[in-house]
Amino acid sequence: MKFLKFVIVLLLIGAIATASYYLLDHYQVFAKKELTHINQGQAIPFEKDEDIYFFKDGFIITGSNPRYFDSRGRKINNPFSQDDLLDEEGALRIKLTAGNYICTELNNIYDTTTRPFKRVFDNSDNLNIWDMKDAETSILIIVEQGEKVLEPYALLKNSGLLLSYDGRGDAKYLEASIDKSSKGVSLLSLSLDSLIPISRVFNYVNINEAYGAISIEDQIFFDIYRLDPYIILIGTDRIVCYNISGQQMWTVENPSKSSYQAVYKDNSLLLYFNESLSFEGQSANGIKIDRTGSISLLNMPVHLTSISSYKKGYVALEFGNTLILLDDKGGVKKRHKIDGLAKGLYISEYQEETFYIRGRDNTLEIYVNQRKDEQD
Repeated sequence: MKFLKFVIVLLLIGAIATASYYLLDHYQVFAKKELTHINQGQAIPFEKDEDIYFFKDGFIITGSNPRYFDSRGRKINNPFSQDDLLDEEGALRIKLTAGNYICTELNNIYDTTTRPFKRVFDNSDNLNIWDMKDAETSILIIVEQGEKVLEPYALLKNSGLLLSYDGRGDAKYLEASIDKSSKGVSLLSLSLDSLIPISRVFNYVNINEAYGAISIEDQIFFDIYRLDPYIILIGTDRIVCYNISGQQMWTVENPSKSSYQAVYKDNSLLLYFNESLSFEGQSANGIKIDRTGSISLLNMPVHLTSISSYKKGYVALEFGNTLILLDDKGGVKKRHKIDGLAKGLYISEYQEETFYIRGRDNTLEIYVNQRKDEQD
């Protein structure tokens, strides 16, 4: 009996020791993280006409003088092949970026998921690409044809073929939106062939198959978001939602003509306004739309800029001096003070714990959310 008790005591001691080990390990893994300024004193110059583009190995400061860095701000080699550099006349300039693609000043398009970057569109026809958007199996490119004439095309990724979007008549292109999950495209246009300008939305499925059009009189819209099967249109004083068949679902009034920010996240669209909006007798500065067309009003912190999707919620700058983490309903989870004043926040899909902050002195500062034992 004494021997049995002795064995039981040993087993209990062993179990407690094992549990303590795993609890300690668990604590170390989930220890409190801190926001660490990793390039303090080594800020990267960032001119007014430049932007930042992320790829899996780091980022590029784009513009007339591109510079290449790893995720922590250390310089890396140019990711283009020598042949491509020669074809770009030895002075490669990046003018547009979209998803995994960049467009150079000579209007050649490259896939950035490989090293070196792979050219997927050779501009042998001397097109002037004005804008582009990355879709699932194609790239929507907007080509400038003559003075103030813009035409959209679908560039197929697997073949490099250009497909047109037919059925638009003489309507003038204004803006476009893509739903990657459905390969759907909606083109916001303005028809000027009547006494009253008419806003028209041309909807396409399966890349460029015409599905139908929505015509709206007496209202001018300047932006569009597609969240299949719904279309959200932004005007100067209202936000209107239609289904793809043209039925109006709801309207939110924007009496103060407030400017806004838009963020796609999973199966929803967040619209954040600088001033409160009015909807069914309620007011809020944020609205969230899901794929059922339902709208939720969000009362979010004021003076937010550079809102981005982040993990299960959002991240933004608050008052230009605080990094703020929000939940999926716009509620505050955490605030981090940053050094100096900022005018831009950038997030890389490849480095979710890294925050790239553009200071008002036009330099790029890099912060990492990490545990103390991970800090250099």
